[in-house]
Amino acid sequence: MFARMYPLLLVAGLVVWAIWFVLMYSILSIVCNITPPTTTNHPLNWLNVSLLALTFITAVMLFYFAYCYSKKQTSSNTASPTKSFINWIAIAVFIVAAVATGAIGIMTLFFPPCI
Repeated sequence: MFARMYPLLLVAGLVVWAIWFVLMYSILSIVCNITPPTTTNHPLNWLNVSLLALTFITAVMLFYFAYCYSKKQTSSNTASPTKSFINWIAIAVFIVAAVATGAIGIMTLFFPPCI
């Protein structure tokens, strides 16, 4: 059933990262226009903590996907070389997307949201 979906794994991690990126900065822009935090000069406020939570959930989800596919890859020895290659690339893409999510999201701890 999932045999046709293997090529989609090559971009799935980056699609999740792109959705997170757009969602994070959309939420930031909308909240800053409607109801900015009262402590705008301090980075630890409710908006940054919410964005950091969204970042943490997304990064954990991406690492979990990488873990699941690596477990699947190591448990199935009968997979074709093409499927094996696509799985290893997908694992790497999920890990890169998770690291990029964390690297961008950690900035919410250092910068005030509405400048």
